[in-house]
Amino acid sequence: MSLEIKDYDASGFLEIEELHNLKYEGDIEFHFYLTLTIGNKGTDSGDLFSILVMTPMANQDYSINKHEKHYLIKYGDNWETIYNSLSEIVKSCSADSWAESVRKLSKHFRWEYEGIR
Repeated sequence: MSLEIKDYDASGFLEIEELHNLKYEGDIEFHFYLTLTIGNKGTDSGDLFSILVMTPMANQDYSINKHEKHYLIKYGDNWETIYNSLSEIVKSCSADSWAESVRKLSKHFRWEYEGIR
């Protein structure tokens, strides 16, 4: 099963247009939460997975990630670089079953059903 990002949203943090125009330079402290819809390639459905995306400067602020286990420290300077990094992570989590894919994805992202029994 090959995985792909179906959709993404940073609502409450950035509008989609702001996300697409994202560009930062130097030692800026910048972070936002991102929700990705991830599913099997060739299907319309997917589950929600979230992640905190931050610059290295933001990572130095302990209060940002003190309780956050799913985050990406990004050294790139634009949305395309961030998206490509996330897409590569998602592809690397492809497995023979959805359950195994979710297990792998959960090492990087917070799954919408995490902790629900």
